[in-house]
Parts: sequence; structure tokens; C-alpha cells
Amino acid sequence: MTLLNRLIGDWQSRSFVIVQQSGLRIPARRFAAVVDRLKGRLFRRGGEPKGTLFLTADGIEQGTGFHFLVLGDTQAEVLAEGRSIARLLREDNVCADSMDSGQQS
Repeated sequence: MTLLNRLIGDWQSRSFVIVQQSGLRIPARRFAAVVDRLKGRLFRRGGEPKGTLFLTADGIEQGTGFHFLVLGDTQAEVLAEGRSIARLLREDNVCADSMDSGQQS
């Protein structure tokens, strides 16, 4: 919770959920492309104290999972947003910029 203290101060008055899924087989993606695709839903420092913060990027880039935090006003809001973003990240078409697997056809 040190991260939330640094970003918004009194985080105890906010609702949040941490979503972590590993061992998945999802398309490997460039982290910057995922951030660009979700930019309207991400936390912005200095803005409203809500949104999504990615805690790690390696699972997205390797296609093995994801790990993020959703901050919002209510428990229902953060749970719904966490489910929605997890669903998007599991989809094949979350962003057009998938990483090349290095294999040539």
C-alpha cells in the first residue's frame, strides 16, 4: 500500500482490487501497445484518484498473464472494472500490436 500512499495519499477511503493471473496462454503483446489501448482507463497521477495501474509488465509481454490494481470509488466499481480489463487482456484482439514470436512462415 506504499504505492497508493505515494500516488494518492489517504488510500484507505478508496476501494481497490488487485488482479493477478498467471500460467495463461495469451498473445504476447508490447506493453506500450496495451497501455495505449487502455489509456482512458488507466490511473493518472494528479487526476481523479481512480483507474488501473499495472504492477508488472512481463506476463503481458511474454503472453503468460497479467498483474494490475484497480482503484475506484466502490467495491462494485473496482470489481467490475477488474473483470472487464482481465477479459480484454485475455482476448486475442486487445490490441493490434502483438509481439512477433520470432518464427517465420
